[in-house]
Amino acid sequence: MKTMILYASSKGYAAQCAAELQKQLGGDAELVDLKKQKQPDLSACTSLIIGGSIHASNLQGAVKKFCSAREQELLGKPLVGLFLCAMEEKEVDTYFQQFPQALRDKASVTGWFGGRIDFSQHSFFVKVLLKKAAGMKESVFAERPEAVQEFARKFRELQLKPQ
Repeated sequence: MKTMILYASSKGYAAQCAAELQKQLGGDAELVDLKKQKQPDLSACTSLIIGGSIHASNLQGAVKKFCSAREQELLGKPLVGLFLCAMEEKEVDTYFQQFPQALRDKASVTGWFGGRIDFSQHSFFVKVLLKKAAGMKESVFAERPEAVQEFARKFRELQLKPQ
């Protein structure tokens, strides 16, 4: 069963999570950065994982556009998983609502992988904004690698079940 992991990332954490999923799933899992490859060929894959990071309370635009434009094709796949990289657990349910409803209903596995805000990756202006508006004084690293591993474990188990 070929798996395609489709993602978009701004500062690299969602890309890192997607790469870890690929490693955990092994086999012929393929990574697709939706910012670079906007129209990937999905015909060879039977399972999909789609995800991205949240910025200013919004799911990556490349992920939203892809899911909206190709929704019917995505719904035709036997196994679909969705993931988010976001700082605040209390907002995760709201963030997942940015995926189309039918896709959320179809997803067999969902995951929240935490997030990070690394001041070294931001411009002076953004750092000032984060400090003033969000009250942040330094970088915040709230990654959840155990959630990535658990997502991969559940996804592998479902891949092994007859469809």
